[in-house]
Amino acid sequence: MQMRYNREIERRWEQTRMLAAQIHNSAQGKKRLVTPKQIIHLPFDDNTEYPQWTQEEAEELIRKWPDIPTKN
Repeated sequence: MQMRYNREIERRWEQTRMLAAQIHNSAQGKKRLVTPKQIIHLPFDDNTEYPQWTQEEAEELIRKWPDIPTKN
């Protein structure tokens, strides 16, 4: 759940910088186009790998929190 929340926040920042780049580029014409990464460099730009969990690790985490409903 934490990884999902973090990714949601990352997507919001990606959208923000994409809009900022589009607004900047539309106002500048072809004089000085910028990419979204040039406007706002985010910490996760350098890290493209997300942790991959095995099925056993996921089941172990689910067992730790028994109040989480599971689909059977």
